[in-house]
Amino acid sequence: MSERNWLRHVAIGGCLIALLLAGSAYAQDISDDTGSQPDTEQTEAAPENHSSTSAPTILDAIQSDITRVAAALEAIRAQGEAKDKEEREQSDLNAQWEMAYWAEKMFWATVIQAFFAAIGIGFIWRTLHWTKKAVKEASAATGVARDAVNITKDTAHSELRAYVGVPKAEIAFPNGRPDEQWLPTIKLEIRNSGQTPARNVQISSTIAIVDRGGVPSDPVTEEPKNMGYLGPGQSIFHGRIPQRLRWIIEKPSLQNGSRVMFVYGRITYRDAFDKFRWTDFKFYLLVDDEGLVDDDFSVCEDGNDAN
Repeated sequence: MSERNWLRHVAIGGCLIALLLAGSAYAQDISDDTGSQPDTEQTEAAPENHSSTSAPTILDAIQSDITRVAAALEAIRAQGEAKDKEEREQSDLNAQWEMAYWAEKMFWATVIQAFFAAIGIGFIWRTLHWTKKAVKEASAATGVARDAVNITKDTAHSELRAYVGVPKAEIAFPNGRPDEQWLPTIKLEIRNSGQTPARNVQISSTIAIVDRGGVPSDPVTEEPKNMGYLGPGQSIFHGRIPQRLRWIIEKPSLQNGSRVMFVYGRITYRDAFDKFRWTDFKFYLLVDDEGLVDDDFSVCEDGNDAN
């Protein structure tokens, strides 16, 4: 129970006790007046006056006591309210001081947090910078490694792939020399000098006869001929026979060396890595003092290329 409520209960109890005492006193006065009543008329008149004057006096005393008790209660209530107000104001003041105290603490805590956050951001920025640099270096290293792998791969392909070409071309007569009845055969050796097979080997070629010192300009008119599969180190032969009428006309010029015979064309194939390959070849035949006999063609300085 609070002090204010305790005082209120004490005041109420005191007021009740005062009322009881006042009531008892009033009853005692009335009984005293009744017991001592005289026989004479003079005596009868006196108590009437006494009773009429004493009753208001007691009531006034009771009213006065009640008023004082009420005033005391009001004073106690006012004092309690004032004390409560003072306590509330003091509590509010303490709360404000405490809030100000913790606000200052929070301010400095925020400052310190911002300081460490700035340091953390600096470290993060440096980390990102070096990470970006490391990524660039790793990317460059990856590119170098990829290039190295590609070079190694290309080198392996270059070492292992098929190389199909025409290393030799020759002219051959049935009897070793020109004959009126037989035409010569231009024999082309097709060889795979690589370490892996070549597939779908095809060749197309043409024969041209031009003046000595001239350059052939005839296009390759022969349809590509499929030579099939060519294994590593394997050779196959492809033969061309000149047109009879043209051979009869051109033979004297070839014999006296005024004109030169050329044979040229292209070979296509696919290597073991399924890459399309091609080889261009070009040979010429210049008749010497022995005349037209079985002989080998010479390789031209131009017109020989490959991928």
